[in-house]
Amino acid sequence: MAAGQVLYDTAAVVVAGACCFAAGSAAQRVKLPQITGYLVAGILAGPYGSRLISAPLLSALQPVESACLAVIAMAAGAELHLGELQRTRRQVLCITAAVIAASWAAVAVATEAVASSLPFMALRPRAEQLVIASLAGTLACARSPASAIAVLRETEGQGPYCSLVMAVVVVKDVLVFVMFATNLEVASSVMHRASSGGLAHLAHPAVSLAMSATLGVAGGALAGALLGPPPRALRLTATVTARLRGVVLVLV
Repeated sequence: MAAGQVLYDTAAVVVAGACCFAAGSAAQRVKLPQITGYLVAGILAGPYGSRLISAPLLSALQPVESACLAVIAMAAGAELHLGELQRTRRQVLCITAAVIAASWAAVAVATEAVASSLPFMALRPRAEQLVIASLAGTLACARSPASAIAVLRETEGQGPYCSLVMAVVVVKDVLVFVMFATNLEVASSVMHRASSGGLAHLAHPAVSLAMSATLGVAGGALAGALLGPPPRALRLTATVTARLRGVVLVLV
């Protein structure tokens, strides 16, 4: 990549960041959450707005996006308290199930109803249309833990209701990840089977999901062990412990 392009991309990111902060302050003046201004500014600066941030630059920034998503997930998990979650587990499960079922059903049914009018779905087989409709419904279930955290912190929201909202958002996001992975694996199997005619690919989604779940649980247990309080035999000074945890967070 030419040096001039690197300088341009760096300047574009800096300008877009400054615009986002300015938009956040402007949103606050009109009694809206700061994150509303951030989102509007991001849309306007992106490839579907002013194109200050181009599509190739967005692709180059994917590692940063992945790192941010990991930090957001950890921050969202840190907002949950096991004791409160156990006390409100019935409410959390009922609300989460209702929101997911309603969102998925409404969007999936609507997508399937207009499938013949959509160019990318009209000529596809019935099975592929159903998979695409299910995937659209799953995407409609997604919510942003980052938005919920930002609004609650900005408004200094506390209490049982705020804890319930945060718990529902995080639990639903975990379930959406599972649903999305399942949909992708099923879609891959259906389309692959349609091209190859074999049935061996039907077992692939189950195997992939089992491996993902195993790696996720193992990674979570390892992160918890590394970030938790050290055993008495390995007690270090507070400064050293904080530095080691910072290194672990960067690596994870």
